[in-house]
Amino acid sequence: MKLTYQKIKCSIKKFNPTQSYSDNFKTKATEINNYIEELDDIECDGDWKGNHGFATELRNKMTHRNSPNVAVLSDYDMNLKNHPVFLIKRILEDYVVVSKYIEEILDMIEEEFIECFAEE
Repeated sequence: MKLTYQKIKCSIKKFNPTQSYSDNFKTKATEINNYIEELDDIECDGDWKGNHGFATELRNKMTHRNSPNVAVLSDYDMNLKNHPVFLIKRILEDYVVVSKYIEEILDMIEEEFIECFAEE
């Protein structure tokens, strides 16, 4: 099967989230956005909530003035070190969820390509 620009353009057109025929993507985008905006909650059973926000904040702290690996009490910042197991749990839970979403999106794109090629 020959891959042409027209076939790729056809597939991209079908996967456009701004169009009404992309409702599957809109629901997936809403689900992903809800995960990203979860509030921090570790007082629940199962996976903790807010892991993505926690990991993002931790990453941002590493690139700025005060490292999350150093205990600091100052006028500028207050930072107490977290236990490494706590950090690993939160980061790994976030990684698993984000990887699942990426896999689902790539599978949706692949299905759109296959449908586009099957039409010809």
